[in-house]
Amino acid sequence: MLGEAVRIGMPESACQIVGRAEQLPLQANSYDAAWLSTVIHHLEDRRACVGEIGRLLVPGGRVYIRGYFADLSWIDWIDYFPGRERALARFPSAREVIDDFVTEGFNLVKTDIVQGPRASVASVRTWIETMRHADTLLTAFTDSEIAAGLKTLEDRRPESLGSGLHLITLHWG
Repeated sequence: MLGEAVRIGMPESACQIVGRAEQLPLQANSYDAAWLSTVIHHLEDRRACVGEIGRLLVPGGRVYIRGYFADLSWIDWIDYFPGRERALARFPSAREVIDDFVTEGFNLVKTDIVQGPRASVASVRTWIETMRHADTLLTAFTDSEIAAGLKTLEDRRPESLGSGLHLITLHWG
């Protein structure tokens, strides 16, 4: 990730800190907010991460968690793909994530839909081909499932496809 940040032009003046979400090399009670974007499903120990965020935030701090949640979010095109249940099972529910935070002393403020732009079959195909081996959702599919899903999309040609990720906002202390 650090190499990619440099490759796309991150300024040299930007501070980069290497660490794991479950044990960050940062000073306690020093941050007003934490932003977790499309990362919650990657955590090995979500509860440890929640505790770490609580350690870092000042009282009244906020945590914002943006991502796909199995019980709230949607991606229109995924219904055309065999193996969709296996792919979606990689993601926690919003309820599981919220419960982890509430158990550690956070309070739920709200959940919001983060509506993605409407997309054509052609743009979905391009995105899938580009992200095939990088995106968590896509790596769950076999090559034959990807091919079958793309063929079904091409055959049925829905007018437009969309997605709705969610943003969970929580308050610390």
